[in-house]
Amino acid sequence: MNRELKLNDDCANNVESVKISEKTKALLLYRARLSDIYENVVKVVYHRYSTDMDETFPGFWDVYNKFDVELMKVISHFIEVTSVESNYKEI
Repeated sequence: MNRELKLNDDCANNVESVKISEKTKALLLYRARLSDIYENVVKVVYHRYSTDMDETFPGFWDVYNKFDVELMKVISHFIEVTSVESNYKEI
């Protein structure tokens, strides 16, 4: 009964060389574009009205932020499923 217990580190070892899937890159790119759009809209509004975005368009940040939070939920879920299904070789 003196058997050695061998633990499996395969998934942990895969993390060292994890790859980002093309679909994950696409989702991250869309989030980056969303950030760019927000920043550019804020700049244009400031340039035109010389006021803060929330003063000129109350609630704009809140709507943007809600969408961004939901997009991050999609990205997080996608990364979770992709990483588990690939044994952490890909996110």
